[in-house]
Amino acid sequence: MALLDSPSGQSESLRLLERIERQLRVDTGADTADTGKSLHVDEDMGEWALPTARPARELWTLVLDVVFAPLSLRIRAAELLNACCAGADADEAEALVRVDERDAHKLRAIVSSTCQALEELDATDAEQAAQLFTWLGFLERVLLATSSEVLFGDILASDAASALVYVNDFKVLVDLVIRECTDLPQDDATRLHFLTLLERILDSPLYLQTQMYRKHELWTLLEALLDAGAEEDSHMPEAVVDKLKQILVRYIDLLD
Repeated sequence: MALLDSPSGQSESLRLLERIERQLRVDTGADTADTGKSLHVDEDMGEWALPTARPARELWTLVLDVVFAPLSLRIRAAELLNACCAGADADEAEALVRVDERDAHKLRAIVSSTCQALEELDATDAEQAAQLFTWLGFLERVLLATSSEVLFGDILASDAASALVYVNDFKVLVDLVIRECTDLPQDDATRLHFLTLLERILDSPLYLQTQMYRKHELWTLLEALLDAGAEEDSHMPEAVVDKLKQILVRYIDLLD
């Protein structure tokens, strides 16, 4: 994938990408079905084949730089991450592209680049079609590796994105939160993520449009979880108990 000459403000990003490519020793002369382009990871790359530290962070920095890095550079950085994932085992590959709750801003940058790619790249042109295919392959990896509660929470936090959600789909999301919060083991910290998602649900105008769907069930669930967390032999994480208290106090007028 050729990179066009960059303005002076983009030269630093271009130099960084070139340095990472040298570190990873990527051979662009072999076929890789995973990315849809001629790209493969050298078998002798050693630890650089799995950029679990600095190179991975630097590649992510380039992927997310929607202000200064041109689209072609962002796609090339995503292509390198794709190649590294292809050379890793399943758990390592997932860790390379997973977006955690604290990094939800990454999703907004990825959405921005996706919209730009769909708008600017011509799928009838072979080179641009390859770029688009590469980016969509990277997008698929990120979505498959990222927990659904992080994705849903980020969608509801955006007025523009939440406006695209259908009311019936929103109801399904409420049912999902109730089921997960009910079924998870008491000591499972994942419940905290679903409670955070519940806050986004209750703050969303969509919840009023559903006529406060499952209002009684939500209140009953929150009280039951708080009671369980207050027991002497409780294994519920303190952060979960604190979040339950916050929700009950903040939304008492809405749910009671």
